[in-house]
Amino acid sequence: LEDDTQLAKSTIARDAEADKLFALLTRHFRRAISSLEEVRQLGYGRQELFEYYYVGRQLERVADHAERIASLTVDVSATIPGTFHDAIESLATDAHQSIDRASEILLLSSDAEDGDRLLNECSEILDEIASLDRTLYDHGNAAEAHLVGRLLDSLRRTVEYSQNIARIVIQQSVRRTPDN
Repeated sequence: LEDDTQLAKSTIARDAEADKLFALLTRHFRRAISSLEEVRQLGYGRQELFEYYYVGRQLERVADHAERIASLTVDVSATIPGTFHDAIESLATDAHQSIDRASEILLLSSDAEDGDRLLNECSEILDEIASLDRTLYDHGNAAEAHLVGRLLDSLRRTVEYSQNIARIVIQQSVRRTPDN
């Protein structure tokens, strides 16, 4: 929204870093699950390793969508209509906070209630994104509607990845409950 091409170029470059980190994670994950000794040394079960691998995959996908959004900034033909600025800025902030919150819950609390709360918050954000997306059908300029639709799709997917991480937190919490 601010046409910050430096930030956009930096974000695009950082996606390549995220891809490399995920490739490294994948390599170590495969090594770990192929050897019981590796799993034992790590101090995690295979299920936990898979969950962390899955979370890494979700975060790598978030980076892909950040790169997708950033690439629109460097595209001189891409102009977001002013009527959508406030809504997109608000939804982008919500999407960003959802992934931050999901990561925080995973690393700090691993509490099912926090995960459930995040799922509900994400559902509300997704409803707002869907509502704005429906308004695009009546937008007079097809190119602008397509551009806003692409942005909304990336925001929607980011929020869905947050939900996926929240579900992992809930699974971990349930697994640690003594009655299960």
